[in-house]
Amino acid sequence: MKRTVALLMAAAMLVMVVFTGCGEKASAKQPATSEIAQKFKDGITFEDELMQLEGDRVTKQYEKLDTSALDEYTLFVSSSGATPEEIAVFKLGDGGDAKALKAAIDARVQQQKDGFVDYVPEEMPKLENCVILSEGNYYALVVAGDASQAEKIFEDCFK
Repeated sequence: MKRTVALLMAAAMLVMVVFTGCGEKASAKQPATSEIAQKFKDGITFEDELMQLEGDRVTKQYEKLDTSALDEYTLFVSSSGATPEEIAVFKLGDGGDAKALKAAIDARVQQQKDGFVDYVPEEMPKLENCVILSEGNYYALVVAGDASQAEKIFEDCFK
């Protein structure tokens, strides 16, 4: 009897170990786009004051952006317009087109380059060295004088 109970307990423990190993892994961290954008603002030096864009102003800046494909987004741009400094963080919705989102970001950068090349050419290095990042369904653009910390900040948001 004792032997049967011991065998049943051992079998039950083996089954638990097997099923525990098959369990779903913890889901990846899903920070708010506003949280990521704020960390960029806090961790990177911007010469200009940045203001948040919402509603129609977003699609005026990002003409090729399909906001219906996004779960959420947060954008900050230069308040004076004298610099191309910008933070844009997008969270693509399920079934959203990542290539279209990347194309919209690239089009925004090109639009800024076209505008600043003659307007304030000394600001061009910020655009030439802008940082475009992605992690899962998140995409970010950072335009600053020194955006070298952007990648680390972005990665830390998902740890």
